[in-house]
Amino acid sequence: VGVGRDRAALDHVQRLGADAVVALRPDEDEEALTARLLAAAGPVDVVLDGLYGAPLEAALGACAPGARLVNIGHAAGASARIPAGVLRGRRLVLSGFAGLHTPLRDKARALHWLWAALSRGELRVAVHTFPLGDLPAVWRTQARSPHAKCVALPQDTRLPAHSPITAEQPPMTRTPSPSSPAPTRRPGATGPR
Repeated sequence: VGVGRDRAALDHVQRLGADAVVALRPDEDEEALTARLLAAAGPVDVVLDGLYGAPLEAALGACAPGARLVNIGHAAGASARIPAGVLRGRRLVLSGFAGLHTPLRDKARALHWLWAALSRGELRVAVHTFPLGDLPAVWRTQARSPHAKCVALPQDTRLPAHSPITAEQPPMTRTPSPSSPAPTRRPGATGPR
């Protein structure tokens, strides 16, 4: 079950094979969201949580006994209430993942798996391609979080037909007006995110 705010991203997740999607609603209370999660999927065994905050609190109520919750981000908030009775009563397993803190051996093993899956055509990567000379368009597109990677290619470069990378046209870009702020980056960051 895909959960999020961006309807286009949820539609894409469903096209990729999600059993269901649940769009977050502004100011929705925990009980209502839990009910919608249960209606969409029934009790779930695994939660990959990139939101944390209130969505995680609601997801706790949709967990089957023994469910595993893995936090990978906190887009909806940096803290969440996890009632002790729910944690113990459902025997939930909570863990966190941060690539920065993953041992090198584990990263290497994961990359080998990833490359093999890409080579077999089991995974597809959506990429917006741009001419190398149009870097401002790359930055504008990536700043809007296009749910795809942005790649600048030298002139006349084409992706091979058998490539696991799916070249897509970038979304419509607007030319910033002199009064609109430029995208901001964290100090020390280089290249598109």
